[in-house]
Amino acid sequence: MIYENDQPEKALQVALIAAHLSPKDADQWARLANLSLESGNVKQAIACYSKAIQASPKDINLYELRAQLQEQNGDRRAFLRGYSKLVTQLEPEDGEYIVKCAKMLAKRYMQENNNEQALDAMENIFTKALNLITLEEVNIMTELLIALKNFQRCLDILTKYTSIWVKFEANHLEDNALKEKQLSDTIYKIKSCDIPEDVVVDLKAKFLIVLIELNEIDKAKNLLPKLYTKENPEISGDLFLDVAEALMEKNEFKQALLLLDPLVKSTNYSLAAVWLRHAECWAGCKDTKKAIASYEVVRELSPQHLGARLSLAKLYKSKNQFNKAIEVLKQDPQCDTLDPEVIYKRTLLLLKVRRYSEYFKSGMLLFSRHCATIRSKAELNTIVRATGVRQRLEALQLQRLSCGEKIEDENAPTFLNSAEPSESKEFSLFLQMGKLAYKLKKFGLLQRICFSALTSKKFEKKNSYIMFLCLIACIYNNDSFYGYNIVRELGEKMSFLTCTLCMQTIVLSLELTNMP
Repeated sequence: MIYENDQPEKALQVALIAAHLSPKDADQWARLANLSLESGNVKQAIACYSKAIQASPKDINLYELRAQLQEQNGDRRAFLRGYSKLVTQLEPEDGEYIVKCAKMLAKRYMQENNNEQALDAMENIFTKALNLITLEEVNIMTELLIALKNFQRCLDILTKYTSIWVKFEANHLEDNALKEKQLSDTIYKIKSCDIPEDVVVDLKAKFLIVLIELNEIDKAKNLLPKLYTKENPEISGDLFLDVAEALMEKNEFKQALLLLDPLVKSTNYSLAAVWLRHAECWAGCKDTKKAIASYEVVRELSPQHLGARLSLAKLYKSKNQFNKAIEVLKQDPQCDTLDPEVIYKRTLLLLKVRRYSEYFKSGMLLFSRHCATIRSKAELNTIVRATGVRQRLEALQLQRLSCGEKIEDENAPTFLNSAEPSESKEFSLFLQMGKLAYKLKKFGLLQRICFSALTSKKFEKKNSYIMFLCLIACIYNNDSFYGYNIVRELGEKMSFLTCTLCMQTIVLSLELTNMP
C-alpha cells in the first residue's frame, strides 16, 4: 500500500509476493491479474488468473476472463485446455453452462479434426445435463460417434433421444470358450426398426449410416425411400452423399445410385465430387458406358482432377479406345503441375498405338525430373569426361556458365510430389525407348537418351550399364570422338573378362555398321 501511489510496479511485485504467501486467496489473485493488465503484462495476468482458478476451481467468471486473454494472446491450446478443465469441474446444477461450454469445445476440436477431444467434451452433457439435451446435442454427438466408428453407442443415443425405434433379437455366442463371459458380450441383431415421420433429416441420415455400418443392409434398403423420396436433395444433398458413400463402402452401388441420381440432376449438388461418386458407382455396377459418361462430366467440371482422369483412361483402355485414353491423360507442361504417374501411363499408351514421336517426347519429359536435358553436342563431351552423377551435373553447370547460358532450363515443367513410377519401371521404359530408337534407326535420338540417363541420380546404380549403352549409341551414330572417350573410361574400370566381352560386342557393332 505504501508503494501504490508513486511506485506502482514495485507495489505489484510486493503484492505478488504476498499472494504467493497466501495462495488460496482467489480475490487477491484476480486483483493482481487486473493490475498486471493495467501495466500491459498479459502473460502475468494469465498466470494470476490460473492461480485464482486453483484457489477457486468452480468460479466460471475466472475461466472466462483467462480464456479471453489466452485467445487474445494467440494461445489456442491453452484456451481449449482451460475450458475443458472447467467443464469437468462443473456440477449438474451448472447444466446450462456445461451445455454451452461443451458445444463450443466440440465445435472447435472438430474444426481441428480432433474428434476424440470433441467427444470427451460432449460426454459431459450426456452425463451431467441429461434434462437439457436437445436434438442439436444429439446431432453433434452422433456425428462424432460415427466419425469414431462407435456405431453401437450411436444407435443407443438415436433410439433414446428420438422417436426412432429398434427391436433386437439376442443370439448368444456358441463358442464354449466364451460362454462364461458376461451378458454384455451378447451379440444383438436387429429384428425390426423404423424411422417415424417426425425425425429430422440429419438424424434420419445418421440412422441409415449406422444400419449400413452395422451390416444391417437389408434394413437400410427398406428405409432408404424415407430419405430420397421424402427429402429435398437441393437442401439435404450433403446427407444424401454421406449415406451414398456409406453404401459404396459396402459395395452396394445400385442402392447408392438411388441417392446420387437426384443429386447429379439437382442445381446445388451437381458438382465434380458428386459426379465422381456417380461414376464410381456405375463402374462398380460394371456399366462402363455410363461410368465413362459420368467421368467425362467430372473431367469437364474439374479438369485438374488427375484421379478421375486416370480412372476414365482405364475405362477407355478396357474398351480398346487407346487414343481417347491418351487424350484424357494429356497434361500441358507450360501450364499444369505434372503428375509423373499420369505421364508414365500416357507414354505406354502412346507406344501401344505407335505414336512414336509423341512417345519419345513424353518419355523424355518424364525423365526430365531426374535427368539433365542436353542442349548441344558440346555438353556431351562435358558429361563423358566427368565420372559420377554429381560430378557430371557440376561440370554441366560450369559449362553453361562459361558459355553465358542459364543453368536451369527455361520454362522447365514442375512436377507433383506424388506417387511416381518405381525405379525399375522407369529404367525398363528407358531401355524400351532405346530399343525402339535403334529399331527406327534414330541413332542421334538414341545417343541423346543414353547420355541424358548418365546424369540421373535415380539410375545411378546402373551407371556402368548406361555407359556401355552410350558407347553402343556412339558406334551406331558414327560418333568416334565420344565413343573413344567412353571406351577409355570403361577400360579403366572393367575387369579383363568384362572388357573382352565389351570389345567383342563393339567389334560386332562395327561390322554391322560397316565402320572402319
